[in-house]
Amino acid sequence: VFPYIHTGSKLGVLVEINCESDFVAKTEDFLEFAKNVAMHIAAANPAGLNPEDIPEEVIAREREIYHSQALEQGKPEKIIDKIVDGQIQKFYKDSCLMSQPYIREPKKSIADITTEAIAKIGENIQVHRAVRYTTGDEGAVGSYLHFGGRIGVMVELLGGSGEAAQDLAREVAMHVAASRPVGVRPDDIPEEVQERERAVLTEQTRAEGKPEQIVEKIVEGRMRKYFEQQSLLLQAFVKDPDQTVAEFLTSQAGDVTVRRFARFEIGE
Repeated sequence: VFPYIHTGSKLGVLVEINCESDFVAKTEDFLEFAKNVAMHIAAANPAGLNPEDIPEEVIAREREIYHSQALEQGKPEKIIDKIVDGQIQKFYKDSCLMSQPYIREPKKSIADITTEAIAKIGENIQVHRAVRYTTGDEGAVGSYLHFGGRIGVMVELLGGSGEAAQDLAREVAMHVAASRPVGVRPDDIPEEVQERERAVLTEQTRAEGKPEQIVEKIVEGRMRKYFEQQSLLLQAFVKDPDQTVAEFLTSQAGDVTVRRFARFEIGE
């Protein structure tokens, strides 16, 4: 896992690139490749790694735009679908990381430089996933690597700026690496995850022989505990368990909070 935080801490990238051995993952050639890919993502802002990573609603919207443009240009109805298909293919090429022209050598794609790296390093290499965060004037992005890059975290803060805010974001990223929160707040935890946990807790409570009329109340209390354990801002801060992450942020910088985070672990 490789992070890249641009000067000023307003733009950050976290990318996971897989190879076949820990030895290669530590070599200068592999790390240089990872850095180049991360910097490319920072500059080019791809919508996904490959076409299948782009949401269907985004493609549908682009297709509708291209269709309207073709009609406005007076193109014959019978060839509009073909024209739109061609434009969608260009959209994929421009928007998907692996097909984008590499910013430092535009005649090559990211797929091309990946193939070159494989030939040079002698192991298969795959760009597995990536996220890119940008923040406004009041905010900062910070990152943290653990276990020699096997775990990487990037955090975006709302509020604060400069080196102090980046350091604070890094502190939170260290906490995320250790505590594995599911979301920033309870509302960020997917509904299906909440429902699955609620069902498990209901079954456990009934198995304990609790009266049926109080099962729901007990489950609600246990769900609150679940949210405290799984929501970043409600978790006990690893460096000071007497305060939550939210309280730690307030104590350090006042009106600062976490907007979002990404946690990548090799093998997930």
